[in-house]
Amino acid sequence: MLKSALLLASTALVAAQSSSSEPCAAAAADLRQSSSIEAQVAFDCLDSVPVDVQGNAQLIDELKQIWQFQSELVWLKKPGDDWEFGPLDIEAELDSVKDNLNSFSSEYAVQLAIQNITIRTGNFHFNYRPDILTVFDFFRQINVASISEDGKALPKLYVADDVASVAEGSSDVSEITEINGQNPYDFLKSTSWSQYIDSDGLINDMLSKGDTDNLGSFMNQRRYDGPSTDITWANGSTVSIPNGASSDYASMFAGVTDGQSFFDRFCTGSSSPLSANTKADSGSFDIALPKPKMPAGISHIIAPSAPGPVPRIPTGVYHRRNKRQTMTPTSGSYAENVVEQDSSGTVAGYFLNGDGYDDVAVLKIISFSNPSEDLSESEFCNEFQVSY
Repeated sequence: MLKSALLLASTALVAAQSSSSEPCAAAAADLRQSSSIEAQVAFDCLDSVPVDVQGNAQLIDELKQIWQFQSELVWLKKPGDDWEFGPLDIEAELDSVKDNLNSFSSEYAVQLAIQNITIRTGNFHFNYRPDILTVFDFFRQINVASISEDGKALPKLYVADDVASVAEGSSDVSEITEINGQNPYDFLKSTSWSQYIDSDGLINDMLSKGDTDNLGSFMNQRRYDGPSTDITWANGSTVSIPNGASSDYASMFAGVTDGQSFFDRFCTGSSSPLSANTKADSGSFDIALPKPKMPAGISHIIAPSAPGPVPRIPTGVYHRRNKRQTMTPTSGSYAENVVEQDSSGTVAGYFLNGDGYDDVAVLKIISFSNPSEDLSESEFCNEFQVSY
């Protein structure tokens, strides 16, 4: 079933290809026919955009000024052996990019190099996303989920659409053993591209998560990651799945004929060309393959029939709306033996049960919002430590 669906989707991607020799003209032609095109076509267009040497030199100088306010700037130079991303001299890295602007193959390559510096900080406060990285959204046609059979065994990686079958005990479902020739978890770690502080966060970011609408960045890629993804399952089955790209600005590709005209249209430094008012009208195109948001017929990744309690993972919107409201800390999969809890529900303390856990206490904090005038949270923390 999966292979049949992928075959149809891949056919739609291939059918939209243009015969133009100019990569951006080919991308523009394909976007007139379909909302999704081959990832390779989009990348070839981006890689043909000429480097703006003068503009990037100015940009780098401005980034150095802005990032002077970051308190970790000095610490990152010598972070200690336990910092897995290694030392990072941000100013020196920016200077290196600036000194070698004429050596980069394209504007896209320059901006990826700058963006990669922010990734290596492990800190979202260095967040920087230039215009050229927002024109195309790269995606895979499947997403993945990491599932433990009983909550104790090491998890295995599955196609997310198969999770419901795994929960029902189906013997027809097989775990993924290789992605592009790598161990699946090694692949997730090596291709993750975000500013999470450690590998655990980076890998989690790649996964489809619980019953939220987050499909994960394995599917919704943050950059180009090759023309296809090769999957191998434990039962010996293999498939090569073409990667795709879509654009919310398809209507703005009118008149884009090469890399220079792409730059003039999308990379001029003005925020107006990529504003919400100029996004493509979906009614203007014959859409062959819509940008994936959630697999058809699947409203939740983990089925209600899954063994054990189904995890309820609050979304970011939920937390923003309810940070200072009561959140019952004993709901869901939390232990019921709460020793103490703050009146707002944002802080709770637990002693673990079971042999070997007599000296283990857990302090749960689910909000980083500024405290109110009520100091109950700090008082609770002090009392909890004393009680332990």
